[in-house]
Amino acid sequence: MERSFAYALIFPIAILLLLVSIMPILYGMLIAFTNYDNYHRVPANLLDWVGFENFVKVFKRDSWKSTFIGVTTWTLIWSVMSTGTTFFGGLFLAVIVNNHRVKFKRFWRTLLILPWAIPSMISLLVFRNFFNQTYGPLNQMLGMSIPWLNHPTLAKVTLIVVNFWLGVPYFMMLMSGMLTSLDKSLYEAAKIDGASNVQVFWRITFPILMMQVYPLLVMSFAHNFNNFGGVFFLTDGGPRNINYEYAGHTDLLISWIYKMTVDYRMYNMASVMSFIIFLIVGTISAINLARTRAFREEF
Repeated sequence: MERSFAYALIFPIAILLLLVSIMPILYGMLIAFTNYDNYHRVPANLLDWVGFENFVKVFKRDSWKSTFIGVTTWTLIWSVMSTGTTFFGGLFLAVIVNNHRVKFKRFWRTLLILPWAIPSMISLLVFRNFFNQTYGPLNQMLGMSIPWLNHPTLAKVTLIVVNFWLGVPYFMMLMSGMLTSLDKSLYEAAKIDGASNVQVFWRITFPILMMQVYPLLVMSFAHNFNNFGGVFFLTDGGPRNINYEYAGHTDLLISWIYKMTVDYRMYNMASVMSFIIFLIVGTISAINLARTRAFREEF
């Protein structure tokens, strides 16, 4: 009984994991090899196995190929920019707030964390009205009609700016906690050696922070890669791109999958995109996490 006690506890969780996580994933992957779409749906029609035909369509048919390349490129740019801007913005605010010359540190931390404390969906819907071209407060204050969410480039820039507003407080608080826990003797030794504040930051503070926060950056990249809400509630993937199949200029791969599934019932192609997302995110995350000291097994 003592030897089997751990297995008895794990068994129900394993069954639940199999039913809730593993089986839906396998089901979604298998759909990619069928013709399950708006014209082939049960019980009206039976499904046929088509092998790798859907994958070939993505890379061979011009309309699907251009859409896949365009949406994937923007998704990668969005993921890198969103992760990088929020990280360095949070680090900058954390360094400023933790400076010994700044008074009322608790007040500033509380004030700066408010954007993160408010539910992101509410903030995104507010920003959607704020940047509205016709009746948005920003255009009314400027006395102009700027298509913040209706121009391809402006919409992408607006997305990154709004995500910066929402994501910076998280990294600011994370960096603040790490900065307060750093060994002060390192800074004292650096000052004795005549190092400047800039040298101390880039040679001591930044390398230590990067070593600790690198796994979180990888997970933040994976989160932004699949940040459905950030796009859906602000731009809904728009503005429309006539050269794309079921996608707009600001659609990420995940929002493109949503449109193909919910709006157009292209379940097989959506499954193909999900499979590709898994390969991209899984490969990038596995490679980067394997390089971190936190995930490296020591023998």
